[in-house]
This record gives sequence, C-alpha cells and structure tokens, in this order.
Amino acid sequence: MVNISKKYLEKDNETTVQGGRGCINHCYFCQSSAFDRCIRLRSASSLVNEVKKTLRLGFKSIFFSDLDFGASEKRLKEFCEIILREKIIFQWNANIRADRIKNTEEGIKLIKLMKKSGCFRLFIGFESISGKILQNVNKGIAPNQLKEVARLLNEHGINLHASFLFGLPGDTEETIKTTVKFAKQINPQMVSFNILIPFPGTFIGDNPEKFGIKVIDKYWYEKSDCADKILINNKKLTAKKLRDLGAWAYKELFS
Repeated sequence: MVNISKKYLEKDNETTVQGGRGCINHCYFCQSSAFDRCIRLRSASSLVNEVKKTLRLGFKSIFFSDLDFGASEKRLKEFCEIILREKIIFQWNANIRADRIKNTEEGIKLIKLMKKSGCFRLFIGFESISGKILQNVNKGIAPNQLKEVARLLNEHGINLHASFLFGLPGDTEETIKTTVKFAKQINPQMVSFNILIPFPGTFIGDNPEKFGIKVIDKYWYEKSDCADKILINNKKLTAKKLRDLGAWAYKELFS
C-alpha cells in the first residue's frame, strides 16, 4: 500500500485541519456570508485529537482552515492550554479576524498563549485602510484596529499574512495607493493583494449597482477562464486599471 502521507511530506511538512465551518460575520463581499450563515465549531478536545493523529503521520505544521479560528475565544484558549498541558510540539497558523487580537490585559495573555502553543503566523483580512470603505462592506473593523493588530503581532513574534482587496465599493486609485502605503509601513511577513470577485449570493454580488459596481460578465462563474479575468469595474476604476494596480502593488511593496 502506498504511504499517502509520505507522498505529501515529500512536498511539504504542513497540512490542513478544519476546526469549524461558517462565520458569524457578514462582510458584503465574502462568499461565506452567502453559504455559511451560521457557525459550527468542533470542541477543543476534538481538534487536539486530530492534531495528534496528524502529527503521527509525520507532519510538523498545521494550517487551521476555519474562516475565523478565533470565533470562540473560549475554544481558542482551551485549545492552546491543552496543547501546552499535553506538551504537544508543533507549529500552527490560521485565519483570524483582526478584532480577535486585542490590546487588553486578557488579549495580550491570549496572544502570548497562542505563541507559546506553537502559533507562528496569522492570516488576517485587512481589505483596506480606508475607514469609509470598511464601512461600505460591513467589515466591522476600523483602520486603527488594523494598525494595532500589526503592531501587537510584531511585538509578540507572530508573523502576519495581511490580505488586501481592491475594487471594493468606494475604491479609487488614491485609496488603493494609500492602502499599499500602509502595507509597506506595517511590513507584514506575507501579503496578498486581491481583486474583488462578485460572488453570487453575496450582498455585493447580488446588488452590484447599489455599490456603484458593474459586473462585466453576469455569468462569469460558468466560464472556465473566470479565474484569469478581472470581473468588475466602477466609475473610477476600469478592469484594466484594477489589474495594473494589483501588479503595481506587489512591485511597490518590495521596492
């Protein structure tokens, strides 16, 4: 019998574990707001048991693919405590919302606990540094929180993968360039610059005109080449301009 885990390990020592499904937030651009309207979380003990099984296969690192690994602070804390109590040695990273990282006494304790239990990187959707744009998409997070999160993670030795989204309602070339300037200032260890996709079922995808957005091809999701196309534009940004700004952002960040 072929050892499947060995095949994987030849490529990478990290694999994925899912500890929950759904998201309690309702950002207007996110497909989870259309398809995962409630949240279902496994218990911390169940999650730890799968971690043990995964490590026995030879993996050394785990990415938790929950849309928001910090949706339950109680579960996150319990998970970290079990890992430390049972002396399970591995490294992990996860998706998490910016507002789960708090500059409070309890918040700092949790950051330190996560770090101690093996957390080395967090993927966080920053989207934009414009407060107006964050409001337009119902993000529920303010620019000052994004700045504080970047500072706290850097201070406590947890890498940041900051993800930004261009073409959101209200975006202009100026707001995008301001966002990229902010990305350079916080200097994340990893960064993603993405272009808005009008997913059907999302508030933006179903009502683009309300946001001043034009979907170039209404049935884009039926086309095999949709992943290669910029699918939207607005009064300020053409599809070509969005593509050019996306390419420029990476060059600018590393210049």
